[in-house]
Amino acid sequence: MSGISQPNLSNYINGNISPTLETIDKIAKSLNLDIQDLFPKSKEDIELFANFKGKSYRITTQDILEIIRNKETDGYK
Repeated sequence: MSGISQPNLSNYINGNISPTLETIDKIAKSLNLDIQDLFPKSKEDIELFANFKGKSYRITTQDILEIIRNKETDGYK
């Protein structure tokens, strides 16, 4: 359904290779899920930060989803 080969899906599931953000998006869409639904919730929080011009900015799940949505509207798929 995702257009991703079975061997590649198997490698992603088993942790042999890491999928790109584009691939994760394809998998989520084929399962009619949001990307964050593919990642198990854990007791340990993971925080991402980006440094830009000497300032540190926290990256949220919503930020990542917004980047993906913007790429889709820009014709990137």
